[in-house]
Amino acid sequence: MDAWLQSALDTGRAVGGVLWAWAKENPKEAIIIVAAFVGLMGVVIDSGHRGVLFRLGRVRRVLEPGFHPLIPYIHQVKKVHTRSHTIDVPKQRATTADGFVYDLDVNVVYTIQDPIKALVEVDALAKAITTVAAMVAQEAVRGRGRADLRDREDLDQALVLGLEPWLDGWGARLDRAGFTSLAPSPETLRLTQLAAKVREREAVLRHLEAAGLRPAIARALLGADRRLVAKAHRRYRAPRPARRPVSAPPPSADA
Repeated sequence: MDAWLQSALDTGRAVGGVLWAWAKENPKEAIIIVAAFVGLMGVVIDSGHRGVLFRLGRVRRVLEPGFHPLIPYIHQVKKVHTRSHTIDVPKQRATTADGFVYDLDVNVVYTIQDPIKALVEVDALAKAITTVAAMVAQEAVRGRGRADLRDREDLDQALVLGLEPWLDGWGARLDRAGFTSLAPSPETLRLTQLAAKVREREAVLRHLEAAGLRPAIARALLGADRRLVAKAHRRYRAPRPARRPVSAPPPSADA
């Protein structure tokens, strides 16, 4: 037994001497090999990240920044970025309670507090938050009329209250959420302009009826190029063009 142990030690020393001589002659290759060996035997967690250790597919614990030894093929580590994340939700379209269509953009800022929940409770955290934020934003607009959309603080608060329960369940903290833009669609702008024209014609109609015209005649005159000139006789005529001033004739040469 002692002879076998001595033989093994001698063989180890010989192999070590050969490897050391080779490493001195090829330092770059030696460093690469050592780094690859260390990478197989452990993992480095950078600052601002956390790691989640899995042993044979089951969650074991959270790894803090630094180097952590691993057993190859037994341990796996997934890294999670724990600094603030910002999501710009793609443009959405929602209909208000009174039937107007608005285009809206939403911004969400969050921080991961529980890396295990962020990896286990949802498949892709950023994609899930984007989907839920779009849904909550549409619900916030759908439950309000056009006049209520002017209160942006109330809208942002509704967005925050709708998102917080989801993010809490996924191990994230909602730092900020709000509408970055909220604008009527082209169809809504056209309807708004038509409504303004209708109100203007209604005001003209009331003015004509107040002048003594029957409603049927007043409606017939809407948009006509005639104006009231005498209330008592209800006479109308087209406005005359302004007269051009007559210039004096030039002085004659005899004068």
